[in-house]
Amino acid sequence: KAGLSMLTQVAALELAPRGIRVNAVAPGLVRTPLTEPAILIPGVLEDYLDNTPLGRAGTPEDIAEAVLFLCSPRSSWLTGEVLDLNGGAHLKRYPDVYGHVMKAAGQ
Repeated sequence: KAGLSMLTQVAALELAPRGIRVNAVAPGLVRTPLTEPAILIPGVLEDYLDNTPLGRAGTPEDIAEAVLFLCSPRSSWLTGEVLDLNGGAHLKRYPDVYGHVMKAAGQ
């Protein structure tokens, strides 16, 4: 995500004189068919929710609403930002997914 942040900032600096805003979204755990296998690993979802101040995983609609805001005139003075969209999980710690996988595998 550090690369995403730097790319966003550099692009924002280079494109601002042309009136082009550049922002990014860095989502946390969003429940989708793609993330479901990770969520089904015992302990992963519980660990994530325990360390998410808002206490839930995101939805695709949560991400879409944020992107709509970034594309709207309401964000006209916002550029070079990465929006951490994760229910506050970035304020604490993310789950040790590898540790949960190893535990589930009996190792």
